Amino acid sequence: MLSPALINKLSEGEINDSWVKALVEFDAKLAPLGELEKRGIKAVEDVKPQFELLKTRALIRIRDFMVERIRSLRVPNSNIQVIQQTSMLRYRYLFHFMLEHHPKLANEIKQAYMNTMKWYYSHHFERFKRALEKVKVDAKIEMIGDESKKGGLFSSGRGGPLPNNDPFHLGDRIDILKGDSDLVYLQAKDLDREVIVPPKLS
Repeated sequence: MLSPALINKLSEGEINDSWVKALVEFDAKLAPLGELEKRGIKAVEDVKPQFELLKTRALIRIRDFMVERIRSLRVPNSNIQVIQQTSMLRYRYLFHFMLEHHPKLANEIKQAYMNTMKWYYSHHFERFKRALEKVKVDAKIEMIGDESKKGGLFSSGRGGPLPNNDPFHLGDRIDILKGDSDLVYLQAKDLDREVIVPPKLS
């Protein structure tokens, strides 16, 4: 049997965590009806129409809930991650209930969500692309230490070495890297590794 409180909750109550708990309880009582009907239990004939009516009412409310959330994804400047986390993933049992008891409706809802997300990403990437096209790129972008004459994204485009006063010019610092190191390597007789002895400070 279904309690009046459970029936009123599913029929008129706000869809929240307690509504989902009521749906789980209803689904648990709805599941064995088919098996009991096969066994010829007379009471099933009396309660099954009422179960079907409440199931239909629950499915209608779930459909409206899902459609409303999908529509909210199309609102300008909407935060889809918040909507997905707080409304869709949080109440994912609603979709499972719909998929079990009305697969056709569940597939329609799924297709509507997929189309909405396709529109969302294509629309925002198109806006992002148009915004990038309006950005003025500075032609003087350089890569540190790049003194080649080749053009490119990181080249200066000036066709020659950078002047010494340019902040990106390495100057004679590159000679330090190419030259011999002041470190003295001594081979230790009693060790199987090299010992690095730093130079003496003057």
